[in-house]
Amino acid sequence: MDQTRSAEGGALVVHDRSSEDIIKQLVGRVDTLSVEYNKILLAVDDLKKSNQQDQNVKEQLSDIETRLAQFTQRALMNHRKRIIQESTKLAKKLEGLSENIDQESEKFENILENAHRKMDEISEQLQMFQATFHATSHAYRYPITALSEKVVELDSRLSILEGGEGRAESLEPHDVVGEDHHDPIIMND
Repeated sequence: MDQTRSAEGGALVVHDRSSEDIIKQLVGRVDTLSVEYNKILLAVDDLKKSNQQDQNVKEQLSDIETRLAQFTQRALMNHRKRIIQESTKLAKKLEGLSENIDQESEKFENILENAHRKMDEISEQLQMFQATFHATSHAYRYPITALSEKVVELDSRLSILEGGEGRAESLEPHDVVGEDHHDPIIMND
C-alpha cells in the first residue's frame, strides 16, 4: 500500500491507501482547485472593475492572476502525472494478479492430470493383478483337487492296513484345501 501525508490540525498524518483511493483524492483536489481558481478569478474581475482608475492595482492584479494561472497549471500537471503513475501501478498490480491466477490454474490442471494418470496406472495394475490371480487360481485348483483325492486314497489305505474303516472317506476335496468349492473369481468368468 502507498503512504500519503496530509496535514490535519497542523500535524502531519500518514495514511495507508490503495492506488484507487489516491486517484480519487487527487481528482477531488483538482476539482476543488478549479472551483477556488474560478472564485479568485471572479474576485479579481470585481477588483478590476472597482479599481479601474488605479493602474498600479491593475498591474498587481494582473501579476497575481498570472502567478495563480501558473500555479494552477503546475498543480494540475502534477496531479495529472500522479494520476497516470497510480493508474499504471494499479494496472501492473492487476496484470501481476492475472498472471498469478493463470500460473496457479496451470499448476492445478497439472496436478489433476497427474492424478488421472496415476489412477489409470493403478487401474491397469489392478486389472493385471486380477488376470494373474485368476490364471494362478485356475492353475492351482486342479492340482490341489488331485492332491486332496490322493490324501483321501492314502488315508483309506492306511486305515485298511490298520484294520479300521477309512477315516478320510467323508472328506471332500474342498475340506482339505480349507476353502469353498466355488471360487468367486472363477464364477465371474
